[in-house]
Amino acid sequence: MKNEPPVTIVIPTVNNERFIDSLMTTLLKTNYSNFEIVVIDNGSKDNTRRKLFHYASQSTKIRLILKEKLDPLARNWNDGIKLSKAKYVVLANDDLKFSMPKWLTKLVEAMESDPNICGANPSFLDWVGKDVKTMGLLCGPFPPLRIHLTPSMAPYFPKDYGKKLDTRNEPLSLWVLYGALMILRMSTLEEVGILDEDYAPIFGEEIDLVWRMRLAGYKVVTVPESFVRHYFSSTTSRMGSKLIEYDLRHLINSDIKNLKASNFVSIPLFVFCHIINSLLVPYPMSYIFNAIKWNVKNMRWTLLKRRNVQQLRRVDDKFALSPKAPLSALIRRYIEYKRKINWASK
Repeated sequence: MKNEPPVTIVIPTVNNERFIDSLMTTLLKTNYSNFEIVVIDNGSKDNTRRKLFHYASQSTKIRLILKEKLDPLARNWNDGIKLSKAKYVVLANDDLKFSMPKWLTKLVEAMESDPNICGANPSFLDWVGKDVKTMGLLCGPFPPLRIHLTPSMAPYFPKDYGKKLDTRNEPLSLWVLYGALMILRMSTLEEVGILDEDYAPIFGEEIDLVWRMRLAGYKVVTVPESFVRHYFSSTTSRMGSKLIEYDLRHLINSDIKNLKASNFVSIPLFVFCHIINSLLVPYPMSYIFNAIKWNVKNMRWTLLKRRNVQQLRRVDDKFALSPKAPLSALIRRYIEYKRKINWASK
């Protein structure tokens, strides 16, 4: 790009010595000059901090924020957003590898092509190999049930979308963004607000934020020509199955804040899907009860937030929840999920 708009990359981390070298060495090789890296360490007790000091001494692009305790992911990302004076901010996990130097250039080009695009995902590859694990999130039959978009789903979409997914040479619309790495337009964040820090410690905060942006009339896309590697099980292995409870409680909360009241039927349907899922995986039914209890306890505060969110609304739910995954694509994903469960149980 001739004129590179400034970009701030925000990466929270804690006790991440396993990935920090591959993260920082590949990130510093990014083929884009006008960016800074804000790394927020949440009181690491291993060698993470020592390694971060080393990389910061090697590059003026790196800015370290040192905390003494672990904050929620949303608060960490918000801290980075508040520090940024850039046109775009990239919110990223600490378990990434940037093996394609032009990953950021491709994302910025997509953002610059249309002022109505408020955010974008790259294609996420597994840690090794060439398989695209996800390109972002589509809406399921009802929100906030979401489906990961993959190239293998191309035959199941309408002709135009399916062809673009098959060729993968131009941006494709998403419902919301996958939170491992997403680029966001700062002016849109100033308009709709930042991440909800009540989504602690993790999960659902990026869906809630991008859904709010969609209600304001903006769109988000995946950029198939941008590739980033992600170690997909890293967060789950560090935090365990309790993540299921956080996911459910925060997404129920997003439903209450973001849906039109006439579409609240989605909430019991979503809970019912989790009940069925708990029998398949399995995981404790208490997670579901705890998620519901949390939302009941915080309902008054949630309704105040809902009022503010609905004041941002410029579009109806049909637009804000698009595109939806076709039923045939949902069935394919379910079969793949069942195979994964059966294989893991052997």
